[in-house]
Amino acid sequence: MLIFQIDWSENSSRNFDNNVITTCAFNLAEGSNVERYSWQSMPNSEGGKQLHPEHDFIVVAELGQIFTAGATQYHVWKEEDNVTEDWFTTHENLINTALEGKGSLTYTEIDMVNRKCTSRLEASTDRTSWEEYPYIYHLNLDYMKIELDAGSNFLCSLLITDDWASWTTQVRDVLAGTTETINSPAPGKTVYLTFSEDVLVNGNAVAAGDTLKLTSASFEVTASENTKILTNFG
Repeated sequence: MLIFQIDWSENSSRNFDNNVITTCAFNLAEGSNVERYSWQSMPNSEGGKQLHPEHDFIVVAELGQIFTAGATQYHVWKEEDNVTEDWFTTHENLINTALEGKGSLTYTEIDMVNRKCTSRLEASTDRTSWEEYPYIYHLNLDYMKIELDAGSNFLCSLLITDDWASWTTQVRDVLAGTTETINSPAPGKTVYLTFSEDVLVNGNAVAAGDTLKLTSASFEVTASENTKILTNFG
């Protein structure tokens, strides 16, 4: 099962048109985490795993998770999973290539004897244009735990539309003390925007964790804090 051991904001889980569910939490306490015990417990798993085209030990996920501070990630595995050390170097390279220096994934411990590993995820505020969601690739293992740094805000979006594999998840930052006019990442498509901080959108107050359905070609955002915008469209 997928367990969120996090203190969520009030009414934080919301369904938008049966396309996207968003769940958000803010100023997390030490030890807050997301834990998965089985890949089959993930939504949309009945359709089977979507594997990376070149690596059958890498899974493409429909879950978007964005955090404003760092996090530590843990995996354990079984002998029959046939894990080799190149799994971790490949995964690290895939994520860091997608990050393009804007954050990082580093495996800090790999224990092949006891079949467990630890990695470190660092966030950044350097994505000042729409970019592909960088954490789309996961190891093809059942167990995963992500423990978020204290004080972090956390945005989670889940694509529940039947054609979720044709949708796209992207992310960008808006820096504190700035006002920006931001173009839609997909003009003419259904676009949802979720914000990590309180902002003004076209002069109107939008609370952290709120999701807006974009109906215009652009929008204006004023941010008093470094803000992440998570978008899903299809």
